[in-house]
Amino acid sequence: MKDFPIAREYRCFVYRGEILSYGFYWLYVTLFPPLSSEEEQTMCALVVEAARRLDVPFVSLDVAQQQDGTFIIVEPGDPQFSGPSTMPLAPLWRRLRHLLGERGP
Repeated sequence: MKDFPIAREYRCFVYRGEILSYGFYWLYVTLFPPLSSEEEQTMCALVVEAARRLDVPFVSLDVAQQQDGTFIIVEPGDPQFSGPSTMPLAPLWRRLRHLLGERGP
């Protein structure tokens, strides 16, 4: 697509209401600074609420920051078909393994 803007967008993996991991969506793009602590808290609260409303045990959610600074959910996805974008994988799998060990499938 011509002139499609790159947004400050993240992919999050959520299991039973807990964010396992998230990472910047666009590979090889370093135009944006890291999230501030306040932005991270706001984004994570939105992601947890969206996952709660979907009422599924495991989901990926793409979330983007709008020009006014607010965050929106772009789309939900099936985690088994969602790439991890730039998130570190080892912590994601360790956290999922820990939660599955605590609660079972």
